[in-house]
Amino acid sequence: PGSSVAEADDGGYNYTTDTLDNNETEASAYRVDVSLGVKDIIENGRGRVTFYRQDREAGYAAPGQTTDRDVTQYGGTAEMPLGESFDARVKLDKQIQQDGLETDAGEVNLDYNMTQNWILSSGLRHDKREDNSTFVPQTQEVGKRTDAVVKMKYDSLARWATYGFVQDTVNTTGNRDENRRVGVGGDMRLTERLNLVGEVSEGDLGPAGKIGTEYLYSDKTTLYQNYTLENERSDNGLLARKGNMTSGFRTRYSDSMSVFLEERYSHGDIPTGLTHSTGVDLAVTERLNLEGNLDFGSLKDPQTAAEIDRKTISGSIGYGFD
Repeated sequence: PGSSVAEADDGGYNYTTDTLDNNETEASAYRVDVSLGVKDIIENGRGRVTFYRQDREAGYAAPGQTTDRDVTQYGGTAEMPLGESFDARVKLDKQIQQDGLETDAGEVNLDYNMTQNWILSSGLRHDKREDNSTFVPQTQEVGKRTDAVVKMKYDSLARWATYGFVQDTVNTTGNRDENRRVGVGGDMRLTERLNLVGEVSEGDLGPAGKIGTEYLYSDKTTLYQNYTLENERSDNGLLARKGNMTSGFRTRYSDSMSVFLEERYSHGDIPTGLTHSTGVDLAVTERLNLEGNLDFGSLKDPQTAAEIDRKTISGSIGYGFD
């Protein structure tokens, strides 16, 4: 602590700066991830269970993990086939900030393979937001919301598939917005090389949709273009109308290296503008992988009209042990 911390809620376009206490602070953190295949304990078992827990003490400082209060996060998933026709999925997440925001989210999904072509899916999601801060901002969304969804999909097992879904908000409390929605979508392989996907929906939070194409230019190169329109942030459930257009290509230059180039245009209740992105993946050996990315672009804040010039470079390295 002692240095300023810059934080962005929109993926790194718009930053706010805060300074932690100048006093010397000792703080620690840990994270545990567990993944277990049912077959590991039951010979003919199917499915997988995961669990994670992460704790950070007040004053802990690391990229993207800096906090001025104690934070505990834990949750898990479970995927389990039920007989020959049913598949079930469960997901739970909880975050507790000391004297701050506490969130819970849980969902249950069930797929029924009616026939070889027809799949009936249903889901139920419940989440809660509670702010235990001394002073709660008036714009803070708090309360509970429960959403239910039913989806019917038809797969031709040939060149196309289609689906429709209906979502309803079963219950809300506090100032949470309802999230009723109805939509249709699907995908179609127009040729052996060209694939088209799309979805359109309408609901309480406004229209939403996505449309995209993927073209297999050669055995090594794929071209793609996708557009999505959303009305709610997936990371915290808050309202934020945003659209994203992404177009580019990825090519496998050799057995050990692939490169990509993308153009990304963003608009809505987020900084608007065009970002250029390029990168390379290199498999140095069967165990060692390297990756590098470069982004640069110019964005305009929708509220202040301030121009934001953004240049970033990132790299990663991965090594696989026995």
